[in-house]
Amino acid sequence: AARLKELLAKNDRPARRDLELLRWGRHFRLPGGAKVVVGRTHEENEAIGRLLVTGDLTLRVQGFPGPLVLIPEGADRTGMEQAALLAASYSDAPQGQEVAVSARQAGKTSVLQTVAAPKDGFKGWLL
Repeated sequence: AARLKELLAKNDRPARRDLELLRWGRHFRLPGGAKVVVGRTHEENEAIGRLLVTGDLTLRVQGFPGPLVLIPEGADRTGMEQAALLAASYSDAPQGQEVAVSARQAGKTSVLQTVAAPKDGFKGWLL
């Protein structure tokens, strides 16, 4: 219910996909305003993957099992870096471990370096 309220506060006419995404993963609102969905399980990662559309930004940690991270319609560089930090922190990478995070949008891939941080540091972003 809280996720739906937050979605309707940002968009009074959400698309069906926006509503479907509410069912999957952890949802965060980054300080710059971008919404992020982080898969919790393999099943959720697959479900989120089926809902991708052109323009979405996805992130995955390289070298460790972890979530599929989605920023619907993408984000600026700061948002991408914050989402990479979420991806690393919710992966199986040890805290403090530097990891490479692959970011893909519109057929282009880039790699960001970040460090896995404690998950409780993101409570302020969690919806």
